[in-house]
Amino acid sequence: MGDGETAVGFSQVIGGVAGPAQDGRVLDSVDPSTGTVWATIPRGTAADVDAAVRAAHAARRDWARLGPAGRARRLRRLAELF
Repeated sequence: MGDGETAVGFSQVIGGVAGPAQDGRVLDSVDPSTGTVWATIPRGTAADVDAAVRAAHAARRDWARLGPAGRARRLRRLAELF
């Protein structure tokens, strides 16, 4: 990153909602070729993990109902977004 550029800030996604770690802490991702921080990543807590597991458990039945073809369509669509 050049002078004046800022690091990219990422969020964690739990239950379809993007946001910071519950305590707001982040990890810096450093570009080894320059030694500069290029991104910040939420440093999830145990509470964040618990929330993610609860959200995944709640979504499990709907995900299963999609069937293999429906899940494949969703995953392909997600890949297209990136």
